[in-house]
Amino acid sequence: MKALLTLPAIALLLGCRAEDSHTSGMIEVANFASFTCDLGVSPDEAVSNIEAATTDNSFSVGTYGITAGPPGTVVQISKGNLEAGGLMVVLVFLDGVEQVDLHANKAGAANSDDEHFVDFVIEAAPLAGCRTPTQG
Repeated sequence: MKALLTLPAIALLLGCRAEDSHTSGMIEVANFASFTCDLGVSPDEAVSNIEAATTDNSFSVGTYGITAGPPGTVVQISKGNLEAGGLMVVLVFLDGVEQVDLHANKAGAANSDDEHFVDFVIEAAPLAGCRTPTQG
């Protein structure tokens, strides 16, 4: 079953802060990668494909329905604890929109392992025609 999110909660996932469940405090995160990709799979297919692409248990995948604003689904892929150098990749699927937005967030500086994980998500989902927002 999908959890439901409001636009402020999505902004929390995508933007400036993320809640750390261990301390119930807020930690600063930075968006180190943003892409717009062509819609090729549903959110549920993306989750299934990502989970099937690896036996690595170091990350979790969750699906959330958007409850305020434009209807759609958010897929959150979390690897490790954000406070301890982990990262979060968020896929935003809006109903009726032929594109998927991908945002990667991390509390510290991104490294090559983080970039490889984003590449893994793009390939495993799979997402095609990914481009940065400035590439149109």
